[in-house]
Amino acid sequence: MAVVLGVESKQTRASYTQLTQPQRYTLEALLTQPITQKDIATQMGVSAATISRERRRNGPTLPYQAQQAHQQAQQRQQRTAYKLKGELLTTVKEHLRERF
Repeated sequence: MAVVLGVESKQTRASYTQLTQPQRYTLEALLTQPITQKDIATQMGVSAATISRERRRNGPTLPYQAQQAHQQAQQRQQRTAYKLKGELLTTVKEHLRERF
């Protein structure tokens, strides 16, 4: 529980876990059916936001292809975040200080 302004509240944000490869194949099959994303999410036991996010990130092609989606997800996991360093980091910090 979090305490905000002296009041305890439950944190409602759940942690996000990516779909597994078998779940992606299930999603591929369910997307061929005339049912809503919300119904798909209920059947798969995930949130509707997870289905929406999965389609947006990994399914830009129609129809959704589970194998391609899984490969794209794995490629994203392997990327490393860009880190500022050296002169560029110094310049960014200076500009931020000037601005604030």
